[in-house]
Amino acid sequence: MSEVLLYRTQDNVDIELIIEKCEAAKAIIVLWPCTMGDVRMYRMPQELFASKGYSSVLFNPRGHGNSGGQVDIRECINDLESFITEFNTENLPLISVGHSGGCGGLLNIGTRLKTLKYFLIAPVLDSRKSLFYMYKNSSIIEFNMMIATQSKDQNFVLSTLETDWWLDPETWHKNDLRQKLDYVSGMSKIGHFLEKLFIEGINGYKDLEAQKSSVEILLPSSDNWYPLDSTIGFAKKNNIPIIDSIGSDHYFTKAWKGVWQYIYDCSFD
Repeated sequence: MSEVLLYRTQDNVDIELIIEKCEAAKAIIVLWPCTMGDVRMYRMPQELFASKGYSSVLFNPRGHGNSGGQVDIRECINDLESFITEFNTENLPLISVGHSGGCGGLLNIGTRLKTLKYFLIAPVLDSRKSLFYMYKNSSIIEFNMMIATQSKDQNFVLSTLETDWWLDPETWHKNDLRQKLDYVSGMSKIGHFLEKLFIEGINGYKDLEAQKSSVEILLPSSDNWYPLDSTIGFAKKNNIPIIDSIGSDHYFTKAWKGVWQYIYDCSFD
């Protein structure tokens, strides 16, 4: 039976993890959700994987699910690495499952922790490229509304993010946008989040290339959040298998049962 655990970090932030342990485990499956997502949305059949000999760790990074703190990918990477190092007393290999923006964090951790396999689902491998793509294809409102719902002044947030002008680092700092957006935020600091993830940016291509022999990429039929041709081109160049038969959109809506079945049917021996 799964257990919800709060892991206290060195800077006193509580991180939520949902754990399923099994006897004589072969490996540990680690799940990292999409940016601002909650691991519960994926409905991973943890008991089913446990019956096959795999423990699992479902990780809600800072600012996700019931985890505290502010979203900061680098701190989130350190949090999960610290937890796995303490939790994995048997030094079992990891099977990493990431969705969207969560893929980059797992790839980075895998350069330091023994990882047997990666399943990258609708990966967002360059955070800045993702937003420029969304502005270009006019799907940015989906992102902007997600951000605005966390604000006490949604009109200000939506007007600020309406075009891509704010993505220029010089413009961002010159207009004190971090401070202004943090001021109209609730518990989650919008300016902090946008600066860390989209002004500084996160790029996972180097880590992906370094571990390409252990990767499979599951792509949706269509994706409003990241250019499929970019991912497909990189995968072909690096001989990374692509699975595109499960279908659906960026969120793999109504398709996660198929995702878990695909992973379950894979052999890791």
